[in-house]
Amino acid sequence: MSYNVEPCTHPYRNPALKSCCEARNLALFLATEEEVDRLLKNPYHHGHSREEIAKAATQQTIFAAGSNAFLAQLPELDSRQNVRDYAACIAHAMALDVIDPNHGPKLLYAAQVILSSYRAEAKAVAQDPARATEAAA
Repeated sequence: MSYNVEPCTHPYRNPALKSCCEARNLALFLATEEEVDRLLKNPYHHGHSREEIAKAATQQTIFAAGSNAFLAQLPELDSRQNVRDYAACIAHAMALDVIDPNHGPKLLYAAQVILSSYRAEAKAVAQDPARATEAAA
């Protein structure tokens, strides 16, 4: 598996995606700094610049920190718009290898199930307006 540890630098049209990418970018930076500080304690790296040491940093650790931060910022699945934003964030993460490729389809499936439950609820309310008060509760 390849680890994408490059920060997101693209323009953001979706506020939820912006939030996820910014959290990931910060986590990548902090994890890289922490890893470099750890490596600097090793005498083998004395005399090397921080930039050189950063290239030797454990990519898996940095990727995991960024991926976890991205996922932690995903919107709650409590409204149709949030489900759409969630799906957009997951699709973005899959396209750029920001998350583990095994997790993406499962996360999108969860969004699909939630969205279909919203649709079923809306259909039931349309057929029986009395259910609108039940759905609101």
